[in-house]
Amino acid sequence: MNEHETQGRILSDLRKALRPKMSTIEIDYFMQDIKFTSTKYPGDFSIIDVIFYQQWKVHIHDFKQYFSGDAGGIAGLGFGCGSGYLYTDDIEKLFRETKTFYWFSAEIVYYSIYFLGEKSKLLGHFQAYGGAPSVGGTGGGSGSWK
Repeated sequence: MNEHETQGRILSDLRKALRPKMSTIEIDYFMQDIKFTSTKYPGDFSIIDVIFYQQWKVHIHDFKQYFSGDAGGIAGLGFGCGSGYLYTDDIEKLFRETKTFYWFSAEIVYYSIYFLGEKSKLLGHFQAYGGAPSVGGTGGGSGSWK
């Protein structure tokens, strides 16, 4: 699968994951801000999952800041890690304004993490492929860049 096809699959999987949680109008509103911008930053992530609780860490290469978040959700028991890209139009705003996040893993092939600010405004998203994913599921919680 090329990068464009992979991005299309991510958006399709996200829409499916959001259906039980949001109306079609809410999903469309949320997804209109998701862009695979030309500005992407390489990074790594890790997740520790204890069934209904997940702890996330995301580090973007060449930056001191890292994301730390705690989430509730439905997933397995285990640990996952991998590499991917952060997509954002304004990385400083993302570092400064992230309050919450939403994550999901489709078929334990990749992880998507969506960083949100006030009023659930999407500030950026991290897409990780491959690595050592062992935790599939979905969830959300609070977190910030430190």
